[in-house]
Amino acid sequence: MEIRQARETDVTAFLGEIFRGISAQFVLEERFMREHRYDRLDEHKQAHEELLEEIRDIMDGYEADREGAS
Repeated sequence: MEIRQARETDVTAFLGEIFRGISAQFVLEERFMREHRYDRLDEHKQAHEELLEEIRDIMDGYEADREGAS
């Protein structure tokens, strides 16, 4: 594997790790809010979904740029 491919694989893996870590944090946060009957849980959960969608868009954009450069 050439160096460029290795770096691209590292970036892709790193973005995946970030996404999984943030998703896991959001699950814990939402569970805590539910258990404590946080009255704005739905709004907060929607904000989480929007942020995750933005991260997915970044990941998709990176992959598209990577494939376009190949």
